[in-house]
Amino acid sequence: MKNLFLFIFLFSFVLGNSQTEPKMRGAESTTPKGVSSNTAPAKVSGVNQNNASTTWEPLIEMEGNIYTSYIYAASLMPNRTQDKDDYKGDKNGQMGIKVTPATANAHIKLTIDAPEIMNTTVYEEDLKEVKEYEIFPIIKYKYDELLKIKQNKIVTVTFKLSINGKDIGEKPKVTPIKGINECLLGYIHRTSPTVINMTDWMCAAYVNENNPLLQDEILPLVRKTNIINQMTGYLTYSDDNTSKCTEEVFKQVFAVWAALQQRGVSYSNITGSNANAKVFSQYIRFTNDAWKSNQANCVDGTALFASILYKMGIEPVMVLIPGHCFLGFYDRPRVNSKGEQIQDRESNLFFLETTMIGSKTVDESKISDRLLDAFNAMLSDDAKRDYDFAKKSFLAALLVGAQEAKDYKEYFGDPTKHCYMIDVDQSRKEGVTAIPAY
Repeated sequence: MKNLFLFIFLFSFVLGNSQTEPKMRGAESTTPKGVSSNTAPAKVSGVNQNNASTTWEPLIEMEGNIYTSYIYAASLMPNRTQDKDDYKGDKNGQMGIKVTPATANAHIKLTIDAPEIMNTTVYEEDLKEVKEYEIFPIIKYKYDELLKIKQNKIVTVTFKLSINGKDIGEKPKVTPIKGINECLLGYIHRTSPTVINMTDWMCAAYVNENNPLLQDEILPLVRKTNIINQMTGYLTYSDDNTSKCTEEVFKQVFAVWAALQQRGVSYSNITGSNANAKVFSQYIRFTNDAWKSNQANCVDGTALFASILYKMGIEPVMVLIPGHCFLGFYDRPRVNSKGEQIQDRESNLFFLETTMIGSKTVDESKISDRLLDAFNAMLSDDAKRDYDFAKKSFLAALLVGAQEAKDYKEYFGDPTKHCYMIDVDQSRKEGVTAIPAY
């Protein structure tokens, strides 16, 4: 027991109040989506409305780019922006129009169509005043078709508008559509040019705990290591004996590490390009692709590892720092046996530098004898013998991960620093949907 407490102490990283919940859509924006940060247009009065005409134009968010991954991942998320009477329809909408009717009490009918990615969408609304409105219908996307888009392409979105039964016109918009592996991390909103709307929580969409590959191929390899007797997740947790659960969690995480290392999974710096200065994204491969190729970049590898842990019942965290991503995991559940939130759970958040999984060498100078003895005390004699290198590389990766988290600790929670901890379980509770590999 003394060795276990030493092991925990050496890796414990207390985040305290700096730990943040997953950043949801537009969380950093000081202006609700679709509402101009400037003063709202004054009501039109004293104007000869008989001579006025309706003005309108199509709108597509993210600088006119359609992110298929964003559409899928956010499909079940609740509307998070404030209600405004000059913004109609889906508060999380990405396609719509800006319209100023020529007369009050105008009945509009908006039709949006792009057969490759959606069914024809029709939206009707009564606009009471003569002022500028933004209309964003709930789009009838063809979600299965979105999953098939593997590379960037061009689609034409057609917008049609009628007011009071009169056809106002049709405006097609040629639009880039991004492949399903292009993960949107943030964008500068058209109405708030100084604010970045962070969507880094999108990374949790590439964690897929329900991927059949986990049950069919990956978890059997984890079991075969014989480092653990069974996958218990947090089932061994008890309020009066937390150390037993901690030991079991570390053994389970180590079993995954050893299985992936045996498989030959290695680090590769494969990323997507991002030529738009106002939209930020990262190419992330699905678990199936990383597994078949035995190659993963920092985000791929973290998403793969997180998928396995989450399937096993261990809650993972994806840690994003500028230019890099690595793994975090909790050694205990969110609530105790009474269903109460466990206080200071963040002090039991540990970190793992996943890019080191494919290392052929390990710097043993930083692994103290006391640390090695503490970890050995958790393992069987067979596991210590059969996975000697995996054990040392795992401990080294824990040390590096802990140092990285410590180095950036003060930046978490500050959106200007682009450092985030994405709690996958919390993201699921917020409605972020896992994207299935097609």
